Amino acid sequence: MLPRLLNHSLFAFFLLIIGYYYFIVPIFGYTGFQWNFSYIKLLESILIIILFEKVLPRKCDRPSDFILNIHFLLPILPMLVLYTVSNRSRIFMYAVLFCFYIIINLRNTSFFNIRLRKINQNFLMNALILICLIYVLILFNYRGFKLNFNFFDIYMYRAMYSDSLPRFFNYLSPLVSKVFLPAAVFLCITYRHKLAILILIISSTLIFGYTQHKGTFFYPLFVIVLYNIIKSEKAIEQLKASYLFLLAICMLFFYFENTISQFIASVFFRRALLVPAELNFQYFEYFSIHKNVFWANNFFTFGLIDYPYDLPTANIMGDYINKNASNYANTGWIGSGFMHFHFIGLFIYSVVISIVMSVLDSLSKYTGIRLVIALTFIPILTMFISSDLPTTLITHGLIISIIIVMCISPLKIHKYEE
Repeated sequence: MLPRLLNHSLFAFFLLIIGYYYFIVPIFGYTGFQWNFSYIKLLESILIIILFEKVLPRKCDRPSDFILNIHFLLPILPMLVLYTVSNRSRIFMYAVLFCFYIIINLRNTSFFNIRLRKINQNFLMNALILICLIYVLILFNYRGFKLNFNFFDIYMYRAMYSDSLPRFFNYLSPLVSKVFLPAAVFLCITYRHKLAILILIISSTLIFGYTQHKGTFFYPLFVIVLYNIIKSEKAIEQLKASYLFLLAICMLFFYFENTISQFIASVFFRRALLVPAELNFQYFEYFSIHKNVFWANNFFTFGLIDYPYDLPTANIMGDYINKNASNYANTGWIGSGFMHFHFIGLFIYSVVISIVMSVLDSLSKYTGIRLVIALTFIPILTMFISSDLPTTLITHGLIISIIIVMCISPLKIHKYEE
């Protein structure tokens, strides 16, 4: 009984509220995290969580089963926390929940069944390792030994380092860090190439030092943790247990009240969970009263729609939230969907995401559930918390990840299912 209670999302919900009250508001209240508790919305949130606990998959029979549970934890559950403790918009919260429910049900529709010519897994693994190493050498060619590994200084160095690199790095870097590197790490774990895993971790550290994108440093570690979660028959239970464990560890680190421990706790508790949820509400508040973008800057509108602003939307939101237009405030598909076309944008994105999940479920029949999850996890997570849907598909490599899954040979597909 106790393990089931601890794995219930309600337990995580209350831990988030406690952490928000005792740590986030006192430490980060100046950034906009305020306490405006609503008992009515608390009751609503509890009932919603109980409902979705009944609806969400409890077993990982398809990739979408695992992905949907991830999505509920990031950022749906933190949004319910802010909905309760900050008394946020009811209509927006319920619109998000409705679209999430659409995804849960529409993913069961079979849209595509695509199979491409297969590539040997060992060959693919070596090719991906080679790409990562070449990328590090290219960075070394441009930057030499000018690296920064201090997490406290990354925002100071990021713009400086980015300006010193050619423009094509803006497109190459996400593909390497979010697709090629995590895929290579997963395949190396599968083939138990420990030396190659170490080389890839060192490569990710060097890429972080050159680009100042801290996600690059963590992605291989995510894949290693993910591998150990999804290889279990109780993958979803393990996922929720890991989520609760991280929440508890973060609250403990906050309690120590020193700069390093609070920074570590802040990376997950505040930056990964609460900031994306907060940005979704901020995007709703801003674009409820300002002009929508209607995908004006996306290639598929062919320049037929005029962009209504002088700055990119991420900078506009940085100015709106932090009074600093040089800050980038990117959000996931929820906030960006509303930014483009209000609630219709949310609905369109929920349909597209359902199609993506249907495709992943179809591919898993040939290549294995765990492989599909591992190779698409980072781009999908990016779509949930920090990137517009078209940007995720193209720039952040979700389509490339899907193509890799389509092409991978079934030679050892059941090795990671054991």
